[in-house]
Amino acid sequence: MTEHILVVDKRYVPFLKNIGMTCMHRMNETKELLLGIEEIDNQHIKIYDLLCQIVKEKKKNNKEGVMVNVEKLLEIWETH
Repeated sequence: MTEHILVVDKRYVPFLKNIGMTCMHRMNETKELLLGIEEIDNQHIKIYDLLCQIVKEKKKNNKEGVMVNVEKLLEIWETH
């Protein structure tokens, strides 16, 4: 589990650093993160989608929308 977090999940960090990029541009790069294991890939896609939603809500200054998506993200990370 630790190795997965340090190796696979760590690859998501550049997406957070490049907030100015569009979600569609980042989605093309996300394909590199797929492992070919459906359950894990689906979790990664859901995590990515939630990160995009957080960015969109932040741009709209919608604190409630940000927090709702952060809570969903934390729930997924607890099981991931």
